[in-house]
Amino acid sequence: MNGPMTDILALPADELAQLRDILEAAAALPYVAVGVAGARVFRGGSARAVTGFEAEEFRADPGLWFRLVHADDRTLLRDALGRLADGDAYELQYRIVRRDGEERRLRDSGRAIRKAAGEELRLFGMVTDISGRHLVSLSATRGEIRSDEALNAGEEQFRRLLEAVPTLAVQGFDRGGTVRYWNKANEAVYGYSAQEAIGRNILDLVVPPELRQTVKRQIEHGAATGEMPPAAELWLVRKDGSRVSVYSSYAIVFTPDSEPELFRIDLDLTPLKRAEEQVRDGEARFRLLIESTRAVSWEMDASTLSFRYVSPQATAMLGYPVDDWYRPGFWEAKLHPDERERVIAFCRSAAERGRDHTFEFRMIAADGHEVWIEDIVSVDLREGQPARLRGFLLDITDRRLAERAVRELNETLEWRVAERTAELEYANKELESFSYSVSHDLRAPLRAINGFAHILLETEAEQMSPDGRALLDRVRNSASRMGQLIDDILRFSRISRAEMTMTRLDLGKLARSVAQELSEGYPGAVIEFGRLPQVTGDESTVRLVLANLVENALKFSSRQPQPRVEIGTARRDGQDWIFVRDNGVGFDMRYTGKLFGVFQRMHPESQFPGMGVGLAIVKRVVDRHHGRVWAESEPGQGATFFVTCKSIPSGSPWIP
Repeated sequence: MNGPMTDILALPADELAQLRDILEAAAALPYVAVGVAGARVFRGGSARAVTGFEAEEFRADPGLWFRLVHADDRTLLRDALGRLADGDAYELQYRIVRRDGEERRLRDSGRAIRKAAGEELRLFGMVTDISGRHLVSLSATRGEIRSDEALNAGEEQFRRLLEAVPTLAVQGFDRGGTVRYWNKANEAVYGYSAQEAIGRNILDLVVPPELRQTVKRQIEHGAATGEMPPAAELWLVRKDGSRVSVYSSYAIVFTPDSEPELFRIDLDLTPLKRAEEQVRDGEARFRLLIESTRAVSWEMDASTLSFRYVSPQATAMLGYPVDDWYRPGFWEAKLHPDERERVIAFCRSAAERGRDHTFEFRMIAADGHEVWIEDIVSVDLREGQPARLRGFLLDITDRRLAERAVRELNETLEWRVAERTAELEYANKELESFSYSVSHDLRAPLRAINGFAHILLETEAEQMSPDGRALLDRVRNSASRMGQLIDDILRFSRISRAEMTMTRLDLGKLARSVAQELSEGYPGAVIEFGRLPQVTGDESTVRLVLANLVENALKFSSRQPQPRVEIGTARRDGQDWIFVRDNGVGFDMRYTGKLFGVFQRMHPESQFPGMGVGLAIVKRVVDRHHGRVWAESEPGQGATFFVTCKSIPSGSPWIP
């Protein structure tokens, strides 16, 4: 906020118009000027009545006001204004020469405000004509004597104007302080009605004890000389004893053959003070937030790309004093040389488009190291054109370093994966070569052993003893068993390496097909089916899982009076499981760790034939489908094998 004068100028349009009428009657001119020698922009009153020039002429010609100042007072005025600093109040008296050549004495009071670092001072003030020609101007020597009726009519019109402004408390009183006029707004500000206030002394009504003597002297001096105290912010007293902050300005009315009447215009600053406090609280919270994030807030001119404001966090981020940022070309000079041209061109282009934007670039810190910056920019438009840029600078160096480390790690991992893939491909080729050797080179000797043993039995059987024939049979059986082992090894190897084609499978249909093929070898067995889901998997290997589990169940329940196998689903821990259950011999769970190993058996081969590879194949296929397989059993109570994998989702369609 720029002070109470700015707040007065921000009144609603209808009230501002009424206030202008009052100011015109009081020969008072509120103004704003940018720079000591800047153009006076009058915001109320009648510039023409005081100076003979229209307000627009002062706006168009910045030097006009100082040319009106009397030559003897001009240097004094410039020197006085030139000494002003941010926040200084001023009150000056000097003379001007109107357009018509008439000399006037003015009181010029206000406050100097600097809106942002680096900007020129702005003057918010009010010029009042104190030449003795104020609200009512009479001059008998010039033949301008007005009738009492006209004077009374003008006074009545003026008072109606004062009553019509609800936000300005206006009091009229004589040189002794006795209240003669009290408008409606006073009741809201001070609590007194006009009936209560008129006739009482203004000092007793609203002036606190510590100010009464000062205000009394000011009133007496104003009545005697026409020079009233400057507009100022005061703390006055309400009817209930509480204090109220107001912005007070004075005017004096001289009429012939009567005492001068003084008027004070008070603007209640309570809402403004409350708003200022809220703004201060908000700014404090905002500063705390910015400081906690270590972000640098900034403001820049959109046309010149020169900084108007940079927060203190800039020093911690880059090491340069904040004052350096205001020097022309500083920011551009500290951009990384490799990015300077790109960044400047981008900033100008984005500003011209008037679009908010975010971008990243590098700067060189005071100690010479690179700092990665993320700049979040908001563009302020005036009349559709970019006027200023505002935003935040964030130090993202750590993030950039982390991103680079991740990229390098990914590149390393990709290289390692490629290397590992090549090694696996080589190993697979070696395994294929080994499989071929097993299939070809090992089978040839076995065929020879089997063949020679068969020839011996046919040609030399009569000459051989019973023990010799038995030994020869054992040789033939061992060769056959060795051939079966080779076949199982090759089958297990192919399962591990075979490509899988994932498709949608009707598991119920697949299980029935497998059961039909296997049940021919176990004519007395009963196979029951529960409902089974549709799953996603490789058909050939899933079929192999079902075949091994069902054949395993049929084999180990084959000695029961009524072999029974059940294929279905169960739900545990929110997951659907496929199971194959039998009523066979079962096994001891203490040895379950051996169950899925290659060539591992729970029972002697003499009781249940097999090489101990089937369940190993089941586990390998389930592993390749990213699933689990395990079993539960007790000796003599049968066994249940469970299977699940990611391709069996909870709530999947079921096939009865």
